[in-house]
Amino acid sequence: MNGYWGLFEIKLTIQNIHFNRLDIPAVRKSYIPVFISRDNKVFNQTARAVWNQLLSSSSKLLGIHDSEKSREISDLLVSTSIEEGVSAYEYMKAAHAEVIRREEKRGKVAFNARRHAIEKLGLKEVRDYRFIKVNQEEKDWEKLLMAARRALPEINPLLILHINQEDADV
Repeated sequence: MNGYWGLFEIKLTIQNIHFNRLDIPAVRKSYIPVFISRDNKVFNQTARAVWNQLLSSSSKLLGIHDSEKSREISDLLVSTSIEEGVSAYEYMKAAHAEVIRREEKRGKVAFNARRHAIEKLGLKEVRDYRFIKVNQEEKDWEKLLMAARRALPEINPLLILHINQEDADV
């Protein structure tokens, strides 16, 4: 086996948002291995096999490429990881959208319950004040929810290796 292997982190991040009122994770992560042979063919099974091998046994570092060759290998693996990571990203995006839908439903039920409770207790002036306050809190919550919908994708190389094993069992 000869080629280049990389492990990449795919992230979906919500920027500049205060989560004290939302039950939504600020960051979602997934990891994908990528293996490209010397003739630029992508082998997904080999990528996973190399990752498993790295996790289960010791490896030996034989050398480091110069910066130009390293950048060339890195660029090749990053562009391939973007293509290969689309399904992982789409899965995270769908999970994020589902969490936002659940949070939206939960919030609407909670605000309606608060309004219902306000209607039952207190003087008219106190109820009016509480309604104004709940309406403002709901608007603030909706702004947070809108910001949560704007999650940013990111892909980061964690480890890049040149695999050079002629008679490997990997």
